[in-house]
Amino acid sequence: MIIGLTGASGSGKSIAAAFFREKGFFIMDFDKISREISENGSPCLKELTEIFGDDIIDSEGNLKRKALGDIVFKNPDKLKILNEITHKYILKKANILKNQNSGKNIIYDAPLLFEAGLHRECDIVLSIITDLETRIERITKRDGISRDTAMGRIKSQKENKYYIENSDFYIENSSTPDELYKKLEKLLKELNIHGDCS
Repeated sequence: MIIGLTGASGSGKSIAAAFFREKGFFIMDFDKISREISENGSPCLKELTEIFGDDIIDSEGNLKRKALGDIVFKNPDKLKILNEITHKYILKKANILKNQNSGKNIIYDAPLLFEAGLHRECDIVLSIITDLETRIERITKRDGISRDTAMGRIKSQKENKYYIENSDFYIENSSTPDELYKKLEKLLKELNIHGDCS
């Protein structure tokens, strides 16, 4: 079984992923995959520099993620182009990992689950949602950025309503990690899903 796990920045999705990892699920971390496909010398990075310029790479040829983020988070059209470039490389890598772990219960830990079309490969889609102020507080603390920068990032993402309407299940997470764990535990029991068996 493949469960798509998604949610906007600051929702607590990484905590949910940690829960599933502890339960024995194979976690496919799409943030990690995104970093891997854009490593120095990769076809993806070459394509990105052709579109966004050499300012997004450092003197050693590595991607400067903050510089790229500054460009795309302020411009929806450029964000769309970025996603179009990276998603094809991400999907290719994901298919390799999926085939290597066939027979296991898998979590697609993907902030852009819907945008990348990954939800179509999932048996269940679970979204983690959180109120706006909690998200701002978490993002500013986690990333050491200003409230305005956090808001800019939030505005470039889908609202809670979108996740609720497009997911099979959603869990509200504005409290503690322990409370989120309890809600996830309850959901697994209701669905009769076990991570350590196929």
